[in-house]
Amino acid sequence: MDADEIIAKSVKAYSTCTSYQDRGYAVFHDIRIEFSTLFKRPDQFYFHFQDYGPRRGKTEKYSTLWSQGGETVFQWVREGSTNLEVVESLHLGIARGVGCSAGSAGIIAGEILPVLQPHKDTFLQLENFRLDEGGQVAEIDCYIIKGIGRRARECCVWISKEDFSLRRFWRDLSSTAAEMNAEMKVMFENKELMAMLTEKGIAPPRTEATTDSEHITDYFYTEVAFDQEFEFPARPTLS
Repeated sequence: MDADEIIAKSVKAYSTCTSYQDRGYAVFHDIRIEFSTLFKRPDQFYFHFQDYGPRRGKTEKYSTLWSQGGETVFQWVREGSTNLEVVESLHLGIARGVGCSAGSAGIIAGEILPVLQPHKDTFLQLENFRLDEGGQVAEIDCYIIKGIGRRARECCVWISKEDFSLRRFWRDLSSTAAEMNAEMKVMFENKELMAMLTEKGIAPPRTEATTDSEHITDYFYTEVAFDQEFEFPARPTLS
């Protein structure tokens, strides 16, 4: 098989599964963020993760994004407090989770959730695929495929030879100062988005970047299962 055929089989595995579950972690700047996912069609989605922010650091406890039957709830567990937030939609909930989980909330979700298809930023949205030598992740034999992702940076994926699941995803999202300033300009011009970020107390400072930023993240999926039965967790509460 060539790279395009392998990617096509992976797309099919994620887009047609009746259920999905994983466990893994993301590594960047010597920081490790652990996460797990549960999904059951048509609308049950659960993402459990260690919350991280560049100013507050990483929490050792886990926050949860939970969605079922059109209701989406975030349970934030940060140092010294637990908060429950009802989110307008699962799409917005995952967008919130992306920024607090080193991007891991959106990688798989974009492949299994049709509601996210027009907006997804996932491991399958690469260009110029090319098949490299094979390798292993957690003793799973994998195809290794390289390609070009966002900002024309190189990415690399490890896809299981057994079930075509993602087992590792390495991506470079580094930015030059000019690229960062251009992206921030677009964000600042979005008044609705800025109002929401300001209300939540997470609006970025209106300062120009003067130096380039290196941002390389490595995602590892140590446990993955398609189409297996599991009990979906109850809605999070504050009690």
